[in-house]
Amino acid sequence: MVTKLLIFSIIYLVIGFIIALIISSRFNNDIWNILTYEGITLLIIGFLISMKGNPSGLNINGIGHDNANITSFFSNEVTRQEREYKPYYKDFIKTM
Repeated sequence: MVTKLLIFSIIYLVIGFIIALIISSRFNNDIWNILTYEGITLLIIGFLISMKGNPSGLNINGIGHDNANITSFFSNEVTRQEREYKPYYKDFIKTM
């Protein structure tokens, strides 16, 4: 397991270094600057790839729980019932 990770890490480092060499020779930049930009870019890409969840149903009550969808559903259901009990914008024009 560790050797497989080590091999893939070395392969990715070599590929990144080759790409940095090509970019630095073509655009006359220092290779260490290019490697820094590559590292920051890969860090941001890795962060964005590692995000999980449903972006349309964000609710902080259920974060970290297995029943996050149920909590979100109940929150939406309570909001719906509150709006039916007291109409949300029904009398908006009358009050102005």
